[in-house]
Amino acid sequence: RIHISSEQNLQYGWLAYMLGDRATKKFGEYSKVFTVEGNLSSGKGKLAQKIAEKLGMKYFPEADIHYLDRITGDGTLLHEKFNGFCNLERFYRDPKCPDGHSYRLQAWLFGNRVLQYADALEHLLTTGQGVVMERSPYSDFVFLDAMFKQGYIHKRCLDHYKEIKEISICEFLPPHLVIYIDVPVPEVQKRIQEKGE
Repeated sequence: RIHISSEQNLQYGWLAYMLGDRATKKFGEYSKVFTVEGNLSSGKGKLAQKIAEKLGMKYFPEADIHYLDRITGDGTLLHEKFNGFCNLERFYRDPKCPDGHSYRLQAWLFGNRVLQYADALEHLLTTGQGVVMERSPYSDFVFLDAMFKQGYIHKRCLDHYKEIKEISICEFLPPHLVIYIDVPVPEVQKRIQEKGE
């Protein structure tokens, strides 16, 4: 089976499909998009879940390289050769790999974040239920910028990424609220070591 798109059933009838659905009828006070951002091990997921639970919103965990695999078909993860030959372990082992793995990985993650953001907007517009996301494509540039400053990627990769970003999310509804969890680097390092990552 070839994975080509998300499989979502329409949640409205044929007349609404033909005439257009009036999404605003379904909107309430918390029909919003919130994103929670921060470093690794900063507690983004826990905070996002608490906010979603408290406000009756849907929680979207951080999209990883297998996001599309999990939401389509039977949920089986595809072999690495079908996901751009990307994996985090390889990046951590050799971030300056000359074959362009670091950029491919970040571009793949950005693509998955865009897909997840589109799924979150679809959920908001079809149900009226707000969403709380752990990371979004709007903040993704910080990773590529840091990778460029560390010499992991070339300038042409950064330029390509900016071009892709400009044409991919420019028409999306941006988040209504972005929450950034600011945790000092020594604390982040301590938490990562405690987790054994």
